[in-house]
Amino acid sequence: MGVEASNQQAHAQAAYYFSRAIDLGWLSPGDRAKVYYNRGRSYGALGDYDWAIEDYSHAIELDPKFAEAFHGRAVVLDQTGERLRAIKDLQRAHALAPTNSDIRQTLAALGLIPGDKFLPFEKRDNRQSTGNERSTKIYELHIASLRSPEGAVADWQRLRNKYVDVIGNLALVVRQVDLKDKGRFHRVLASGSLNGNSARSLCRRLKQSGQYCAVMVARSE
Repeated sequence: MGVEASNQQAHAQAAYYFSRAIDLGWLSPGDRAKVYYNRGRSYGALGDYDWAIEDYSHAIELDPKFAEAFHGRAVVLDQTGERLRAIKDLQRAHALAPTNSDIRQTLAALGLIPGDKFLPFEKRDNRQSTGNERSTKIYELHIASLRSPEGAVADWQRLRNKYVDVIGNLALVVRQVDLKDKGRFHRVLASGSLNGNSARSLCRRLKQSGQYCAVMVARSE
């Protein structure tokens, strides 16, 4: 059911079904790795990048030769600004499945050479681009989801007061998302022109205090 829901772009429902399969506990390590991989894809499609990375990592732990899991994690790592970790995962994915078209397309999209060193294009001789043309990604912190915009604003005020030393200088962004069967939610996002490193650092501090947090890409400039 999870794969079918995923194929229908019902990613929240798919994640739910994959979670149920994991909780049953009777899957073989190989099948369990596939379910973690598929749930990671669902989380990635929903923008829940931290959870996606965690699931891809579980899949890799269960099956260290799971090329698609390395590739999936690489894509999400790049979306969260961790380019070096993404390149390392792509190296492993390409080594495990050198003819995989999806992996090769990602290599091309990131400007990497499928070779020994996976050098960025700006390191190549006779390059056509300086690399300065690449966009800069801006990140936000997803810290809560509420049914109403009013609830989102109220929860932001509560969380900002509670974690003023972490998000006190950030601004509120409320973004509505439609999770299909679960309905519409309003995400509470802390925004402030954060780069990848600063967003992940703030998110870690919130998590260490027991607060949910996920880094999301806001836009590119």
